[in-house]
Amino acid sequence: FIYGQKPLIPGWEIAFSKFLRKGTQARMILPSHLAFGHKGKDNLPPFVVLVFRMQVVDIIKAKDLPAYREKMRRQQQKKKVNLKNSYIDSKN
Repeated sequence: FIYGQKPLIPGWEIAFSKFLRKGTQARMILPSHLAFGHKGKDNLPPFVVLVFRMQVVDIIKAKDLPAYREKMRRQQQKKKVNLKNSYIDSKN
């Protein structure tokens, strides 16, 4: 997700703005007023408490996102090429 460009639940907004940094592992317990509140969401009922376990792997600035996506795309292509060029030795 892109922080600040799409409405997140309030608990995530608070966590990412104040506590979560690259490499952080966290367990967040969000009361309903910091989640979806009295409305609920899709298959989540109103007033539900949400629990998340997360690890922040990386944080990319929005201006650097296109270059980051291209880098990830190239890495995926490289993995596919490596898989195509590998083989299984059935004798072992």
